[in-house]
Formats: sequence, C-alpha cells, structure tokens
Amino acid sequence: MAATTIQTTSARPHRVLLRFLLCALILVAIVPRAFPFALATTTDTDGVVEFGKSAAVDGDSKIAELGGNATSPDNLAELGYELAELGSSGLYQWNYDNFASDCYTLISGNRWSTAHVRNGDACYRTCGSLGRVLGGYDRFCKDARAERTYTNLPPHQKVKVEFKVVSIDGKEWSNKKFKLQHDSTTHWFGNVDKRQGGRGHVCGGSSNHENDRDGVHTYSREFSHSSDSLKLLISTSLSTPHCHESSWALSYVKIYLNNMPPPPSPPPPSPPPPPPGRRDEPTVEILNAQKVVSNREFDFGISVSHPTCANSKSCFESEDDIKSNQKKGLRCDVRVQAKEQTSCSKYGEYLPCMQWNSFYDSKKTAQTRKTLRVTKKDGQIQSGDIEIRYRCYFLNKGSSTSKATGTDTGEQILHTFKVAEGCSEWLASSRIHIGDLFLQSSPEFLNADCDRIHLVKESLFRKFDVNPLDGVLSLDEVRAAFSAHDVDTGYLEHVAKTTTDFSDQGGILLSKIIQSAQLPTRCFSIDSEANAAKSSPIYIRSATYPTSRAGEETTAAQCEAQKGLVSVSWDYSKVPGDSDYQCAYADGRLYEKFERRRRSNFNGYSASRRNGRF
Repeated sequence: MAATTIQTTSARPHRVLLRFLLCALILVAIVPRAFPFALATTTDTDGVVEFGKSAAVDGDSKIAELGGNATSPDNLAELGYELAELGSSGLYQWNYDNFASDCYTLISGNRWSTAHVRNGDACYRTCGSLGRVLGGYDRFCKDARAERTYTNLPPHQKVKVEFKVVSIDGKEWSNKKFKLQHDSTTHWFGNVDKRQGGRGHVCGGSSNHENDRDGVHTYSREFSHSSDSLKLLISTSLSTPHCHESSWALSYVKIYLNNMPPPPSPPPPSPPPPPPGRRDEPTVEILNAQKVVSNREFDFGISVSHPTCANSKSCFESEDDIKSNQKKGLRCDVRVQAKEQTSCSKYGEYLPCMQWNSFYDSKKTAQTRKTLRVTKKDGQIQSGDIEIRYRCYFLNKGSSTSKATGTDTGEQILHTFKVAEGCSEWLASSRIHIGDLFLQSSPEFLNADCDRIHLVKESLFRKFDVNPLDGVLSLDEVRAAFSAHDVDTGYLEHVAKTTTDFSDQGGILLSKIIQSAQLPTRCFSIDSEANAAKSSPIYIRSATYPTSRAGEETTAAQCEAQKGLVSVSWDYSKVPGDSDYQCAYADGRLYEKFERRRRSNFNGYSASRRNGRF
C-alpha cells in the first residue's frame, strides 16, 4: 500500500498528497471530560486571588461569595470587587510557564518534572475554560508534585512566584492546603474546604453535590533571592491516594524579578581575544549531492561547521545563527553559475549568475530559505549544468576586508549538477513534512469523522510514541508507524539525512502533527477546495479507498474490482499548458510523469478535470 502525491508544474511544480489503502480500521477517539464553570473570587491580604475561598478571612480582605454556578470571576467588577494586582512595584515578569498552551513542551527537555502521577499522561487532562493543565482529574492526588529548576536568572534581589491551581472534587478537600517550596523554604496557602461558597464544576465530577465541586485558586509569594538558579516545587496536603475522589491541577506559573540598580563602573578592558576562527578553516559539506534535479527549489543539505560556532556542526542553520557567527567574523561567499554563462559581470538573485551567500536566503519563506532556487528572473527553469562555488573565511576584528590568517578556504567547487525539465527521483522535503505523510499513511486518519480529526491526530501520535514515551516521535517510531501502515520507508530514510526534526529536536513534536493542514480526502468541502486552490493548482476530488463507515460500506464486488487498481480524480485551479507536466509520487518516490499533451483527452473528461489510474 502506498501514499501517492501528484505534482504539477506551470510557473513551478506543485504537489498534493493522496493516500490509498485497501483495508481500513476506524479509530474511535476518546474525548476528555470538560465542564462549564463559574466560580466566586476572593482576595486575601497577601495579594492572592483565590477562587472558591471561604468567607472566614481577615477583616481587611474583600470577599464576594456568589455560590454554585451563578457568577463568573468577570462579574465581580459589577459587584464592586476588584481582583488583586499581582506584581509589586519594581518587579517585572521574567518567565511564564503556561500549561494550557505549552504543557507537552514544558514537561520535556528537563523543564518541569512530575512525581506520583496516577493513571496516565500528566498533560492529558483539560479543565473547562482553563484548557489543558498539568495533572488534573484522576492524575494528581496524594504525594503528587510538580517541580522545576530555573537557571540563568539575570541579576536580581527579589523574586515573586505566582501560580494558579485547581482543587478538583471536594470529597477529601477538608482544610487542605497548597504547598510552594522554593529551594529549601516552604509556604502553605489557603485552607481549602469543599463547603466553600463559589465552588463549581471545572474538570471533575459533574453533579451539584459538594463532593463534585471544584475551586480555582491563584496564589503568590514574594521573597528575597539573588542566586542565578531557582528550584520550585508545588504540591498539596491531600492524603487520599484515590485520585477519582479528590485531585488537583496546575494551570500556570509566573516568575517576577525586581529591577536591579545601575551596575558599577566596568572593570578594566580584558586582554585581546584570540585570532578570529582559531586559525581553522570552516568546513563545508553537502549531504544530498544529487546529480540531476528538476524542482525549482532543491535542498542539497549543505552545512558549514566550525568549532567557534554555537552550533558547531551548522553555523548557518538559522538567521539568528548567521547573525551571531557573522559578528565573530565568519563569512561564506557563494556563487551559483550556469556553465553556459562563460563569465558573470554581476551576481544577483537568479541564475545564470546567482549570489547565495551563507547558503541561505532570508527573503524567501521559512521552508525554502536553505534551498537553492534554479530559475531565471522570468521564472523559467535554468536548464543545463550548474556549478556551486564558495569561499569561506573569518575577517580580522574591526575589518570588512582583511581575512584572518589560516581561516581562508580559498575558492572551491562544492558541487556540479544538471537541471533537467522533469521530475526528481524523490519528493523534495521542502514540499511536504514527514508528519503529513505519517497522518496520510494511517487508516484511522483517512477514515476519521471530519469533526474529530484533531482528536484522531493526537490519538495516532500517542499510539506510536511508546519507545520511549517522551512526547516526540523518533525516527524509529515513525519507521514503525510506516511499517504498520504498509508504507515503504525508503523516503523516510532519504529525508532523515537532511531534515533537522530528528537531529536537533529528537523527533517530530505533537504540535507538528496537530497543526498539520492535511485532511482525509472525504473531508474536503467546497470551501476547503477553494482554499486549497489558493495555494496549489491541483486539488483532489475523489480516490479509491475502502471504508466500513455506516452508509458508505465498500462492497465485496467493489473490493474485487479495485484490489489491483487505484483511481483518482482531481481538479485544476489553473489548467496546465502544453509545455507543463505533472509528477506522481508514491510513498515519496517518483511513480510517473504525466505530460500535458498526454492528459488532454484522458478518459474523455473535460479540460478542467482528469482521472489518473496507478
């Protein structure tokens, strides 16, 4: 079984992904519980905003006990109450960890860690309008804790920690407290009780019984601190190990620091720095040295490395890397020239005489800044032999022309290749992401209900994020998914050599899967087709694909007729011209090239619609 992509070219090649399978399973996604809620708000004298707090507070405190689900915190202004202003004079917000939007990122990469999490994923639960939380219903209860050590704090003398938590289901919430520990100092907050006015339904039980009500609390503590590191731990005094009876969740944590007084006079100048580049020449490598290309943009996988670069293996990985290393004096003058052009008096943005300094073009879209454009100024492909030459070196400090001794590579030929009117052997990685192919290879995704696609995406991610369970899909996990879906892994092995998802990030993040624009073919509506047409001259109309969905079941006769044949129809938002061609890719590898003249009367369809059989 194979995922098939069709690419067309007029001013440029385009591709649209198809996935065809002969057998399918439908995955039923489980929707996390979430309930609407409205809670009362109280303000204590410590500058703490607490939702659902008891009326027994200090005489200087203001309280609005509204009860049940009657009123939300936003209504308090109408009653003459104000939320406490968080943040003292002279403090500024230095860090904001928001689990609603960044939970999985925050628990990866040695940031927030958890202990004693019951019954599954610490980021799985959501709490009403708070969105995703750390912990939550049936996850955090007795001994559960969340902790993080912050490093590289700027100079300061005071720290203020603000955090929002939820007390979920009231059965065991009788005179219990929340705990904040910074370094070796502990503070206890609140005196949470299930009978407090204003507790409502957020993310636990849904009845109106006091045992099923929840409270939302925001606490803060300011203290003296000057170290460049800060260790925080948040937990509770809950004593029940039964998280379905009473539990808690963490919504966000904010760190405030005070502004420091002006620094003292600077010390005497330091000794002169070592020579630029440490007297070593930069190293230039090409990982994808194809001899023949036909794409208008092609990624050769070129990298420049040097020990003095922050990312020593890729000095020009991003625009920030380029700026940082150029400040150190690193330069790479790159010229791309068509061999038919015997001499160039001036190099510009296009072939046949093109300047491609640092192997990077910041004017292009993010996805193509490291790819080479092989077109002329009129948009036509520059056919023939092309040569890439470079000269990398370090400048002496304070000079714009003087090269540091021992750092100059001299002019070198990096690669010579041919640009041909045709289709590349492999689908260019700049056209589609491995995460998109991961989705399109899955029977569960291709058969998903159109209004539940985001749930199926997350379920598929978690199905294969198992070895290890770390919030990213490693190369081995994606390889296992492709094999399970009967997809050739050749394209995956090809792309893995040049993509940074596996080398820099350790794998494909959940956010990449969730944000994928891919849709099952059956979910394309007139509007979505119109939107697709804005970005691609081809979009899919129909495709051979078996299904067991009620009312749409594939019959035995259809399976027999289609078991050795795949049919696909598509529309053009821009009809190809006589000189245009289309490239069909199966599992990322070139399957067939279609010439416009061959397609003009295919199957007797009009010029605006074609059918292809693969």
